[in-house]
Amino acid sequence: MLTTKKGEWMELTINKKLDGRSIEYLLKEFWQVPKGLLHQFRMEKGVKLNGSVPPYSKELHQGDVLEIHIFPREDYGVLPDDLEIAILYEDDHLLIANKPAGIDTHPNEAGQKNTLANAVAYHFLVEGIEAKVRHIHRLDKDTTGAVIFAKHALAGAIMDRL
Repeated sequence: MLTTKKGEWMELTINKKLDGRSIEYLLKEFWQVPKGLLHQFRMEKGVKLNGSVPPYSKELHQGDVLEIHIFPREDYGVLPDDLEIAILYEDDHLLIANKPAGIDTHPNEAGQKNTLANAVAYHFLVEGIEAKVRHIHRLDKDTTGAVIFAKHALAGAIMDRL
């Protein structure tokens, strides 16, 4: 399935594997979208098929274009802090950063800085990404290693499930 970020929307071109399946199948079964996020998509008309808002029972066909509103502008949730970090991998959905020993993965109190999450927020700021900083897991302060961050709620839900 080919996906492309188009502003606040993710665009997917339906492939042969999903031909004949419903939008509901894709969201509930294939991706296992949590009920709260599924409800949010419904209420905000966050799913479009070939440019229109369809019922979720609508059957998908190879070549259809499905759009899902998964990149809304969000507050970072932490204060951006200009710390040097090594980005190991990044795409539209995930960022993996190396956490050096001696810093926390995320703030433990409001306003705390000097954490990996603060550094990721700064990276987002510099790159023009307006997304909440969502760490999928964490490492102890004195441990170094890769930490995965989801760039949107759907990626966070999928990674949490995995």
